[in-house]
Amino acid sequence: SRNKENALRLTFKDVPQYIVMVLSKHHGQQPNVLIHLLTTLLNLATHPETHRQLRHQQVVPALQPYIDAPDMRARDAAQGCLLQLKEWKNESAQAAMAQSATTAGEAAAAAGGSGEGKVLYDVFLSHKRSDAKDFARALYNLLLLRGYTTFLDFEYREDLNQLGDIVARCKNLIFILTDNIFKSKWCIKELTAAF
Repeated sequence: SRNKENALRLTFKDVPQYIVMVLSKHHGQQPNVLIHLLTTLLNLATHPETHRQLRHQQVVPALQPYIDAPDMRARDAAQGCLLQLKEWKNESAQAAMAQSATTAGEAAAAAGGSGEGKVLYDVFLSHKRSDAKDFARALYNLLLLRGYTTFLDFEYREDLNQLGDIVARCKNLIFILTDNIFKSKWCIKELTAAF
């Protein structure tokens, strides 16, 4: 689940353990089923509170066969889940994750402070949460896996007025167009700050 409360509930009800079991069966190897199973584990792993249980339920070893899967969707979901669990041993992805995990407060302080002009991130993902939060999270994971430091405002708890300063100090802005994005004053401010 993408919702934190539901993710915790599912994890503590041992749902990942059942997913691991299905992955080991013939049915779990059918391409569409496999993608859904791996994506579900990735969605659960986006919540740090689930990590201990996911490890306990043997998710890490269950993902190992898929880190080099021929289907890119399966490979990206497995690698993204391992990255979220801090179990992915790819140096560029780990470095990007560490840099991207810099707290938004530190980024905001740097944006308004003495680091004037210093690039904070390779990519800033601008999106309307109600329209594109799942897509934005998936794109965030893909960018991290490929070694790009990425800012995604899911954990941003600082004054939103600082977002423009952070955008201005990113190399790239990915503006995720959806039907309602221009109804968000924050997305408009982020787009304006990029120019």
